[in-house]
Amino acid sequence: MEPHPVVESAHRIGRELREVGSAGVSRAVIADVEEEITAAGKAERGDLTGRARQAVMLTRVTPSPAQIAVADRLPHDVPMGSPRLYTEVEPSAAAVAAIHWFLAAVTVMERLAETTAEDAVDQAEQVEYFDSAVARTVLRMASSERPDRTPLGIAQELLQMAVLASRGMLLAASEPVPDEPCFTALDPSRPARCLLDGLVGGIQALAALHATYLDPELDPSCDEVEWMELARKHFDVAVREEAAARGPERMAELVVSSA
Repeated sequence: MEPHPVVESAHRIGRELREVGSAGVSRAVIADVEEEITAAGKAERGDLTGRARQAVMLTRVTPSPAQIAVADRLPHDVPMGSPRLYTEVEPSAAAVAAIHWFLAAVTVMERLAETTAEDAVDQAEQVEYFDSAVARTVLRMASSERPDRTPLGIAQELLQMAVLASRGMLLAASEPVPDEPCFTALDPSRPARCLLDGLVGGIQALAALHATYLDPELDPSCDEVEWMELARKHFDVAVREEAAARGPERMAELVVSSA
């Protein structure tokens, strides 16, 4: 049986410490490893303080339930994409929250423009360009009637495919299944961050599209900068209301299901 790479790394460190022959160095290495294990445990529990903060750079196919709950609250302050999604929570959890809020933004535009979700994304891309591959894949998956296509289920499926691709294990389907991507829409080297970036870009483009549908005379006293700020506030309010209508019950379900 081929040795596990982590176990083999541990053996290699042990052999090197034996060659060094210093009790002081051995104690320092052991203390550092123990601190790393403690940090990993904190990250698993959703605590990203101290050394555990490095988890914001990792992709986990099944993100921490605590992290999902925290992440979904962050866009409430900045629906167009809170910078804190990139610095305070693990990217997989941030991506789950971004799916929730992206779908809310799409629904807002569907109603305002009296169009389909796909057409809303098409229009948004014309107003403010963004790489729409991720957004379109999420939309296609969300339109399925499968019960597992919650924000968490969509994120896990996409992340799993990207992780397999990074290991050279992704096989293209010989007969594509409806609503099933047979390729990865994410960058295998940074799947969670790629998913988050694509959805935040989609939300921002939808916000720009939303502004084009508002009456310019909404507040005639505003100059151009003030009017754009007013339009953004209208978008924020509408998306918050739609996100609330989709949760917190929906988000609570997916948090429980990931536990």
